[in-house]
Amino acid sequence: EMFKMMDEKGSGFIPTEKFSGCVRGAGLYPTEAHIKEMLEKAGGDKGQVGYDDFMSQMRWLSNKHPIDIDQVGESFKMFDKDDNGMINKAELHHVLCGMGDKLSSEEAEEFIKEASIDKNGNISYMDFLNTVID
Repeated sequence: EMFKMMDEKGSGFIPTEKFSGCVRGAGLYPTEAHIKEMLEKAGGDKGQVGYDDFMSQMRWLSNKHPIDIDQVGESFKMFDKDDNGMINKAELHHVLCGMGDKLSSEEAEEFIKEASIDKNGNISYMDFLNTVID
């Protein structure tokens, strides 16, 4: 569906510069390194990506790292100073930008927009993980 919206000419192709927006608009949030790898595999060096190649890369990305939410949640505990299942927005931003498959600051902000932030500026990291993974 997202691909069709980006394919303004109805040609079955999107320009490579719209590729990352199309992937993220479809609800997946890969790192810039993954976007680059996906574009290479999809033949993006030709300046455009076809629908079949796009879908192939979306399947690859979805299957690349099946996520164990509980395991990821455990890694957030080191930032949970009060041991209450919550971290603040700045800590979440730091985790997203500094650990594992690092995100850019802008990518982290896109993720954080999905979070429910309480009146004290804290985020339940397990709720956050469930939201972004679903």
